[in-house]
Amino acid sequence: MSFPFGVVLLELITGQKPIDASQPIEADGLVEWARPLLLHALDTGEFQDLRDPRLDNNYDESEMFRMIAAAAACIRRSASKRPQMGQVVRALDNLGE
Repeated sequence: MSFPFGVVLLELITGQKPIDASQPIEADGLVEWARPLLLHALDTGEFQDLRDPRLDNNYDESEMFRMIAAAAACIRRSASKRPQMGQVVRALDNLGE
């Protein structure tokens, strides 16, 4: 099950906690907030609204995009369409090299 790993990736990408106690009860949490932004990023390559603003420009765009793609795959609604943990690790294995 890679859904929890997707949440960890989202925390790293966005700098947000999975559940924000300061938000109203109706809020769906980090995953639901991020889903449309992840799709937008994958479609357009634009992820400024998704990334942690504290990063400024101190990150590699191609590495960020790979993390976004992995997170999007990990939080698919259908569990059978989510990648296995080994697939995610391989996809991220070369980051920073």
